[in-house]
Amino acid sequence: MSLAALAVAAACPLAFFPVRGRHETGYQASPSSGDESVWTCDAALSNSDFFRRGTCDGHLGNDIWAREGTPVVAAVSGRIVQAEFSAYAGNQVRILDDCGWSHYTIHLQAIAPGIAVGDRIEAGTLIGWVGRTGTASNGVVHLHYCGNRVPAPVRGARSPSAPAVNTLRTSYSWFICFGFGEHHHGGNTTWYFTLGDDNQTWGWVAAGDLLTSSDFDADPAAHGLPACRP
Repeated sequence: MSLAALAVAAACPLAFFPVRGRHETGYQASPSSGDESVWTCDAALSNSDFFRRGTCDGHLGNDIWAREGTPVVAAVSGRIVQAEFSAYAGNQVRILDDCGWSHYTIHLQAIAPGIAVGDRIEAGTLIGWVGRTGTASNGVVHLHYCGNRVPAPVRGARSPSAPAVNTLRTSYSWFICFGFGEHHHGGNTTWYFTLGDDNQTWGWVAAGDLLTSSDFDADPAAHGLPACRP
């Protein structure tokens, strides 16, 4: 979910913008997001690159451009459920807020001392610094931030009654296509095809578990995500 949407839609809204320094949100080719001279911290160039238009993959998050080493804080209060390094995501911290939302930050230069799984954390607490760790950063300095309700079942078919074949736990995934199936708790029939976190089995996640907008769910193809082949 985009930062703007998350800030107003969640029962526990964001208390702090995660990057505490000069920044720009989203991605654009011109002027280049990597050009520090255009970082204004306002809405002039900022945009959401959550589910980028014109791509074949779903980008479940927002890239925030800032100078390497810029402080990153907890956007919400909650419990730390992940604080570790992985080759793909780099240094990562995930906070589960009091309303059941997962707030995920990756590519950190380093995780701040004292950040430990299981601890209670208050909004505004330093969790790390903007960096470029992990292969998914492509060596570009930025913070990837996202929030969703997790865990979500990845099902073997586009039906709420279909067996779960995997689980989406990290709020960080890449969707390759979408399809319409049975009605689910999100109030529509849109499903997204993705890989979960427990194994290597691909499957379907209901749009209601991802909190994508109703406009996007109505016609994902119009936003750049292809329909899955039969």
